[in-house]
Amino acid sequence: MHVPEDQLRDIYRKYVNNQCTPEELAQLVAALGEDLSPAAEEQVARLMDETWEQLQTTPGQYPLPGTPVVPMRPAAVRRWWKPVAAAAVLLLAAALYFLRPSPSLPAGQPLAEAAIAPGQQGALLTLEDGRVVALDSAGNGVIAVQGSAELAIDSGKLTYNTRPGAQAAPAMNVLHTPRGRTFRVILPDGTAVWLNAASTLRYPVAFTGEERAVELSGEAYFEVAKAERPFRVKAGALAVDVLGTHFNVNSYADEERAVATLMEGRVKVNNNLLTPGQQFVQEGGKGRVIPAADTEEAISWKNGYFRFKDENIQRVMRKIERWYDVEVAFRGEVTREEFSGTISRDRSITEVLELLESTKTVHFKTEGRKIIVSR
Repeated sequence: MHVPEDQLRDIYRKYVNNQCTPEELAQLVAALGEDLSPAAEEQVARLMDETWEQLQTTPGQYPLPGTPVVPMRPAAVRRWWKPVAAAAVLLLAAALYFLRPSPSLPAGQPLAEAAIAPGQQGALLTLEDGRVVALDSAGNGVIAVQGSAELAIDSGKLTYNTRPGAQAAPAMNVLHTPRGRTFRVILPDGTAVWLNAASTLRYPVAFTGEERAVELSGEAYFEVAKAERPFRVKAGALAVDVLGTHFNVNSYADEERAVATLMEGRVKVNNNLLTPGQQFVQEGGKGRVIPAADTEEAISWKNGYFRFKDENIQRVMRKIERWYDVEVAFRGEVTREEFSGTISRDRSITEVLELLESTKTVHFKTEGRKIIVSR
Protein backbone atom coordinates (compact mmCIF):
# COMPACT_ATOMS: atom_id res chain seq x y z
CA MET A 1 0.00 0.00 0.00
CA HIS A 2 1.56 3.28 -1.12
CA VAL A 3 0.98 6.36 0.99
CA PRO A 4 1.68 9.64 -0.85
CA GLU A 5 4.25 11.92 0.74
CA ASP A 6 1.70 14.71 1.27
CA GLN A 7 -0.46 12.27 3.24
CA LEU A 8 2.54 11.24 5.36
CA ARG A 9 3.18 14.89 6.12
CA ASP A 10 -0.47 15.35 7.14
CA ILE A 11 -0.07 12.52 9.64
CA TYR A 12 3.07 14.17 11.03
CA ARG A 13 1.23 17.47 11.43
CA LYS A 14 -1.62 15.75 13.22
CA TYR A 15 0.81 14.02 15.57
CA VAL A 16 2.68 17.15 16.61
CA ASN A 17 -0.71 18.76 17.32
CA ASN A 18 -1.59 15.75 19.49
CA GLN A 19 -4.24 14.57 17.01
CA CYS A 20 -2.61 11.50 15.45
CA THR A 21 -4.45 8.26 16.27
CA PRO A 22 -2.67 4.93 16.90
CA GLU A 23 -4.39 3.59 13.77
CA GLU A 24 -2.88 6.37 11.65
CA LEU A 25 0.54 5.73 13.09
CA ALA A 26 0.20 2.00 12.39
CA GLN A 27 -0.92 2.78 8.83
CA LEU A 28 2.09 5.03 8.35
CA VAL A 29 4.64 2.51 9.60
CA ALA A 30 3.09 -0.40 7.69
CA ALA A 31 2.83 1.62 4.48
CA LEU A 32 6.48 2.64 4.58
CA GLY A 33 7.38 -1.01 4.97
CA GLU A 34 5.59 -2.19 1.86
CA ASP A 35 8.11 -0.96 -0.69
CA LEU A 36 11.71 -0.40 0.27
CA SER A 37 13.19 0.44 -3.10
CA PRO A 38 16.20 2.79 -3.04
CA ALA A 39 13.84 5.72 -3.61
CA ALA A 40 11.58 4.57 -0.78
CA GLU A 41 14.55 4.14 1.56
CA GLU A 42 15.65 7.70 0.81
CA GLN A 43 12.11 8.93 1.47
CA VAL A 44 11.96 7.09 4.80
CA ALA A 45 15.30 8.50 5.94
CA ARG A 46 14.36 12.05 4.93
CA LEU A 47 10.93 11.95 6.56
CA MET A 48 12.37 10.40 9.72
CA ASP A 49 14.86 13.26 10.02
CA GLU A 50 12.11 15.82 9.41
CA THR A 51 9.97 14.19 12.09
CA TRP A 52 12.85 14.31 14.58
CA GLU A 53 13.41 18.00 13.92
CA GLN A 54 9.71 18.82 14.07
CA LEU A 55 9.27 17.08 17.40
CA GLN A 56 12.14 19.10 18.81
CA THR A 57 10.91 22.49 17.63
CA THR A 58 7.10 22.27 17.70
CA PRO A 59 5.40 22.96 21.04
CA GLY A 60 2.50 20.77 22.06
CA GLN A 61 1.50 17.87 24.27
CA TYR A 62 3.67 14.77 24.13
CA PRO A 63 3.86 11.49 26.04
CA LEU A 64 5.54 12.06 29.37
CA PRO A 65 8.74 10.12 30.08
CA GLY A 66 8.02 6.86 31.83
CA THR A 67 8.94 3.27 31.06
CA PRO A 68 11.25 3.41 28.05
CA VAL A 69 9.76 0.34 26.34
CA VAL A 70 6.85 0.65 23.89
CA PRO A 71 5.54 -2.38 21.98
CA MET A 72 5.38 -1.79 18.22
CA ARG A 73 2.14 -3.57 17.34
CA PRO A 74 1.95 -3.56 13.51
CA ALA A 75 3.05 -6.95 12.23
CA ALA A 76 4.79 -5.35 9.27
CA VAL A 77 7.20 -3.59 11.61
CA ARG A 78 8.40 -6.90 13.04
CA ARG A 79 9.65 -8.16 9.68
CA TRP A 80 13.26 -7.55 8.70
CA TRP A 81 13.85 -5.98 5.32
CA LYS A 82 17.15 -4.55 4.12
CA PRO A 83 18.86 -3.71 7.42
CA VAL A 84 19.15 0.07 7.13
CA ALA A 85 15.67 0.49 5.68
CA ALA A 86 14.12 -1.75 8.32
CA ALA A 87 15.81 0.26 11.02
CA ALA A 88 14.53 3.46 9.46
CA VAL A 89 10.93 2.25 9.54
CA LEU A 90 11.17 1.03 13.11
CA LEU A 91 12.91 4.15 14.31
CA LEU A 92 10.42 6.43 12.60
CA ALA A 93 7.75 4.99 14.88
CA ALA A 94 10.12 5.16 17.84
CA ALA A 95 10.74 8.84 17.18
CA LEU A 96 7.02 9.55 17.13
CA TYR A 97 6.60 7.95 20.54
CA PHE A 98 9.72 8.98 22.39
CA LEU A 99 11.08 12.31 21.25
CA ARG A 100 10.16 15.34 23.32
CA PRO A 101 10.66 18.84 21.91
CA SER A 102 13.36 21.21 23.03
CA PRO A 103 12.34 24.85 23.45
CA SER A 104 12.24 26.45 20.02
CA LEU A 105 14.34 29.47 19.13
CA PRO A 106 12.80 32.64 17.71
CA ALA A 107 13.31 32.99 13.97
CA GLY A 108 16.30 35.08 12.99
CA GLN A 109 17.88 34.92 16.43
CA PRO A 110 21.47 36.26 16.42
CA LEU A 111 24.15 33.60 16.35
CA ALA A 112 25.66 34.66 19.69
CA GLU A 113 22.33 34.00 21.45
CA ALA A 114 21.55 30.65 19.88
CA ALA A 115 20.95 28.09 22.65
CA ILE A 116 21.83 24.98 20.63
CA ALA A 117 23.52 22.53 22.95
CA PRO A 118 26.14 19.99 21.87
CA GLY A 119 25.23 16.34 21.59
CA GLN A 120 25.21 13.81 24.41
CA GLN A 121 24.91 10.10 25.10
CA GLY A 122 21.73 8.36 24.01
CA ALA A 123 20.31 5.83 21.56
CA LEU A 124 17.25 3.87 20.55
CA LEU A 125 17.42 0.07 20.72
CA THR A 126 14.98 -2.00 18.63
CA LEU A 127 14.51 -5.57 19.86
CA GLU A 128 13.61 -8.59 17.74
CA ASP A 129 9.94 -8.46 18.75
CA GLY A 130 9.58 -4.82 17.69
CA ARG A 131 9.86 -3.21 21.12
CA VAL A 132 11.90 -0.03 21.25
CA VAL A 133 13.97 1.04 24.25
CA ALA A 134 15.06 4.67 24.68
CA LEU A 135 18.47 4.12 26.26
CA ASP A 136 18.99 7.74 27.31
CA SER A 137 16.00 7.40 29.66
CA ALA A 138 16.81 3.88 30.89
CA GLY A 139 18.69 3.67 34.19
CA ASN A 140 21.31 1.09 35.14
CA GLY A 141 20.11 -2.50 35.30
CA VAL A 142 18.55 -5.21 33.13
CA ILE A 143 16.29 -3.85 30.38
CA ALA A 144 15.43 -7.05 28.48
CA VAL A 145 16.14 -10.78 28.16
CA GLN A 146 16.46 -12.48 24.77
CA GLY A 147 17.28 -16.19 24.80
CA SER A 148 20.71 -16.62 26.38
CA ALA A 149 21.37 -12.85 26.40
CA GLU A 150 20.58 -10.51 29.26
CA LEU A 151 20.61 -6.90 28.11
CA ALA A 152 21.65 -4.30 30.69
CA ILE A 153 22.70 -0.69 30.99
CA ASP A 154 25.94 -0.31 32.92
CA SER A 155 27.48 3.14 33.47
CA GLY A 156 26.04 4.57 30.27
CA LYS A 157 26.76 1.64 27.96
CA LEU A 158 24.69 -1.30 26.72
CA THR A 159 25.99 -4.78 27.59
CA TYR A 160 25.00 -8.33 26.60
CA ASN A 161 25.59 -10.88 29.36
CA THR A 162 25.25 -14.63 28.74
CA ARG A 163 22.82 -16.51 30.98
CA PRO A 164 24.30 -19.93 31.88
CA GLY A 165 22.21 -22.84 30.62
CA ALA A 166 19.94 -20.71 28.46
CA GLN A 167 19.56 -21.47 24.76
CA ALA A 168 20.85 -18.90 22.28
CA ALA A 169 18.05 -17.19 20.37
CA PRO A 170 18.40 -16.28 16.66
CA ALA A 171 17.43 -12.70 17.43
CA MET A 172 18.66 -9.46 15.90
CA ASN A 173 18.90 -6.04 17.55
CA VAL A 174 19.22 -2.59 15.96
CA LEU A 175 20.98 0.20 17.85
CA HIS A 176 20.43 3.69 16.45
CA THR A 177 21.96 7.00 17.52
CA PRO A 178 19.92 9.94 16.20
CA ARG A 179 21.61 13.21 15.38
CA GLY A 180 23.04 14.76 18.54
CA ARG A 181 23.65 11.41 20.25
CA THR A 182 26.50 8.91 20.63
CA PHE A 183 26.47 5.58 22.45
CA ARG A 184 28.65 2.62 23.38
CA VAL A 185 27.69 -1.05 23.26
CA ILE A 186 29.55 -4.19 24.35
CA LEU A 187 28.49 -6.92 21.92
CA PRO A 188 27.88 -10.54 23.03
CA ASP A 189 31.47 -11.56 22.13
CA GLY A 190 32.98 -8.71 24.17
CA THR A 191 33.63 -6.42 21.21
CA ALA A 192 33.25 -2.75 22.16
CA VAL A 193 31.60 -0.41 19.66
CA TRP A 194 31.29 3.37 19.88
CA LEU A 195 28.53 4.73 17.60
CA ASN A 196 28.82 8.29 16.31
CA ALA A 197 25.75 10.47 15.79
CA ALA A 198 23.20 9.52 13.11
CA SER A 199 24.42 5.91 12.91
CA THR A 200 22.79 2.48 12.98
CA LEU A 201 24.28 -0.88 13.98
CA ARG A 202 22.49 -4.20 13.37
CA TYR A 203 23.81 -7.32 15.13
CA PRO A 204 22.70 -10.65 16.66
CA VAL A 205 22.17 -11.11 20.40
CA ALA A 206 24.45 -14.17 20.15
CA PHE A 207 27.14 -14.96 17.57
CA THR A 208 26.43 -18.57 16.55
CA GLY A 209 27.55 -18.84 12.90
CA GLU A 210 30.94 -19.24 11.27
CA GLU A 211 31.59 -15.50 11.50
CA ARG A 212 30.65 -12.61 13.77
CA ALA A 213 28.82 -10.35 11.36
CA VAL A 214 27.36 -6.87 11.99
CA GLU A 215 26.00 -4.19 9.68
CA LEU A 216 26.71 -0.48 10.02
CA SER A 217 25.26 2.70 8.55
CA GLY A 218 27.08 5.87 9.63
CA GLU A 219 30.25 5.84 11.71
CA ALA A 220 31.60 3.63 14.49
CA TYR A 221 34.84 2.75 16.24
CA PHE A 222 35.42 -0.95 16.94
CA GLU A 223 37.63 -2.70 19.46
CA VAL A 224 37.13 -6.29 18.36
CA ALA A 225 37.52 -9.07 20.91
CA LYS A 226 39.94 -11.76 19.74
CA ALA A 227 38.34 -15.07 18.77
CA GLU A 228 38.82 -17.85 16.23
CA ARG A 229 35.74 -16.82 14.26
CA PRO A 230 36.36 -13.75 12.06
CA PHE A 231 34.53 -10.52 12.78
CA ARG A 232 32.95 -8.82 9.75
CA VAL A 233 31.56 -5.30 9.41
CA LYS A 234 29.41 -4.60 6.36
CA ALA A 235 29.12 -0.82 5.93
CA GLY A 236 27.72 0.26 2.60
CA ALA A 237 30.49 -0.15 0.01
CA LEU A 238 32.94 -1.43 2.65
CA ALA A 239 33.43 -4.96 3.97
CA VAL A 240 35.91 -5.17 6.86
CA ASP A 241 37.20 -8.58 8.02
CA VAL A 242 39.22 -9.01 11.23
CA LEU A 243 40.09 -11.42 14.03
CA GLY A 244 40.88 -8.90 16.77
CA THR A 245 41.84 -5.29 16.27
CA HIS A 246 40.93 -1.59 16.65
CA PHE A 247 39.60 0.39 13.70
CA ASN A 248 37.20 3.13 12.65
CA VAL A 249 34.60 2.92 9.87
CA ASN A 250 32.96 6.01 8.36
CA SER A 251 30.22 5.13 5.89
CA TYR A 252 27.57 7.86 6.02
CA ALA A 253 25.19 7.81 3.08
CA ASP A 254 25.52 11.58 2.57
CA GLU A 255 29.33 11.51 2.28
CA GLU A 256 31.12 11.16 -1.05
CA ARG A 257 33.41 8.45 0.27
CA ALA A 258 33.50 5.58 2.74
CA VAL A 259 36.63 5.18 4.88
CA ALA A 260 38.08 2.47 7.12
CA THR A 261 41.07 3.44 9.30
CA LEU A 262 43.20 0.91 11.18
CA MET A 263 44.65 1.77 14.60
CA GLU A 264 45.89 -1.59 15.85
CA GLY A 265 46.22 -5.14 14.52
CA ARG A 266 45.35 -6.11 10.95
CA VAL A 267 42.20 -5.89 8.85
CA LYS A 268 41.18 -6.74 5.33
CA VAL A 269 38.95 -4.13 3.68
CA ASN A 270 37.39 -5.09 0.35
CA ASN A 271 40.19 -7.67 0.08
CA ASN A 272 42.92 -5.06 0.75
CA LEU A 273 45.14 -5.87 3.74
CA LEU A 274 45.81 -2.90 6.05
CA THR A 275 48.47 -2.47 8.70
CA PRO A 276 48.29 0.06 11.59
CA GLY A 277 48.18 3.67 10.43
CA GLN A 278 46.75 2.82 7.02
CA GLN A 279 43.38 3.75 5.60
CA PHE A 280 41.15 2.37 2.87
CA VAL A 281 39.01 4.87 0.93
CA GLN A 282 36.14 3.89 -1.36
CA GLU A 283 35.07 6.77 -3.59
CA GLY A 284 33.39 7.00 -6.97
CA GLY A 285 33.29 3.22 -7.35
CA LYS A 286 37.05 2.92 -6.82
CA GLY A 287 39.05 1.95 -3.75
CA ARG A 288 42.56 2.91 -2.70
CA VAL A 289 44.87 2.42 0.27
CA ILE A 290 46.41 5.47 1.97
CA PRO A 291 49.67 4.21 3.50
CA ALA A 292 50.12 6.98 6.10
CA ALA A 293 46.69 8.19 7.21
CA ASP A 294 45.83 10.82 9.82
CA THR A 295 44.49 8.38 12.41
CA GLU A 296 44.04 11.17 14.95
CA GLU A 297 41.56 12.88 12.64
CA ALA A 298 39.72 9.62 11.98
CA ILE A 299 38.86 9.01 15.64
CA SER A 300 38.67 12.62 16.82
CA TRP A 301 34.88 12.27 17.23
CA LYS A 302 35.37 9.33 19.62
CA ASN A 303 37.90 11.33 21.64
CA GLY A 304 35.52 14.25 22.00
CA TYR A 305 36.57 16.86 19.49
CA PHE A 306 36.23 18.04 15.89
CA ARG A 307 39.41 17.91 13.83
CA PHE A 308 39.02 19.55 10.46
CA LYS A 309 41.88 18.96 8.03
CA ASP A 310 41.69 20.61 4.61
CA GLU A 311 37.92 20.06 4.49
CA ASN A 312 35.42 22.02 2.41
CA ILE A 313 32.60 23.83 4.16
CA GLN A 314 29.99 21.29 3.08
CA ARG A 315 31.77 18.42 4.84
CA VAL A 316 32.46 20.58 7.90
CA MET A 317 28.78 21.50 8.16
CA ARG A 318 27.65 17.89 7.78
CA LYS A 319 29.65 17.02 10.91
CA ILE A 320 28.13 19.99 12.76
CA GLU A 321 24.65 19.07 11.55
CA ARG A 322 24.89 15.55 12.96
CA TRP A 323 26.37 16.50 16.32
CA TYR A 324 24.22 19.52 17.16
CA ASP A 325 21.06 18.15 15.51
CA VAL A 326 20.51 21.22 13.34
CA GLU A 327 19.52 21.82 9.74
CA VAL A 328 22.09 23.46 7.49
CA ALA A 329 21.27 25.47 4.37
CA PHE A 330 23.60 27.29 1.98
CA ARG A 331 22.65 30.68 0.62
CA GLY A 332 24.36 32.25 -2.39
CA GLU A 333 27.81 31.26 -3.63
CA VAL A 334 29.55 28.62 -1.52
CA THR A 335 33.13 29.33 -0.48
CA ARG A 336 35.78 27.05 -1.97
CA GLU A 337 38.16 27.56 0.94
CA GLU A 338 39.29 24.51 2.90
CA PHE A 339 39.27 24.53 6.68
CA SER A 340 41.66 23.07 9.24
CA GLY A 341 41.43 23.27 13.01
CA THR A 342 40.52 21.47 16.24
CA ILE A 343 37.82 22.25 18.80
CA SER A 344 36.10 20.28 21.56
CA ARG A 345 32.69 18.80 20.76
CA ASP A 346 31.62 19.98 24.21
CA ARG A 347 31.77 23.58 23.00
CA SER A 348 28.57 25.39 22.10
CA ILE A 349 27.66 25.61 18.44
CA THR A 350 28.22 29.35 18.69
CA GLU A 351 31.89 28.84 19.56
CA VAL A 352 32.39 26.37 16.72
CA LEU A 353 30.78 28.65 14.15
CA GLU A 354 32.67 31.69 15.43
CA LEU A 355 35.91 29.75 14.96
CA LEU A 356 34.96 29.15 11.33
CA GLU A 357 33.85 32.75 10.86
CA SER A 358 37.22 33.97 12.10
CA THR A 359 38.66 32.89 8.73
CA LYS A 360 36.66 35.75 7.10
CA THR A 361 35.55 33.38 4.34
CA VAL A 362 32.17 32.25 5.67
CA HIS A 363 29.25 33.70 7.65
CA PHE A 364 26.43 32.12 9.67
CA LYS A 365 23.06 33.08 11.11
CA THR A 366 20.34 31.03 12.79
CA GLU A 367 16.64 30.66 12.13
CA GLY A 368 15.38 28.40 14.92
CA ARG A 369 17.50 25.26 14.62
CA LYS A 370 18.45 26.11 11.06
CA ILE A 371 21.96 27.38 10.30
CA ILE A 372 22.25 29.58 7.21
CA VAL A 373 25.70 29.51 5.59
CA SER A 374 26.80 32.33 3.29
CA ARG A 375 30.00 34.14 2.25
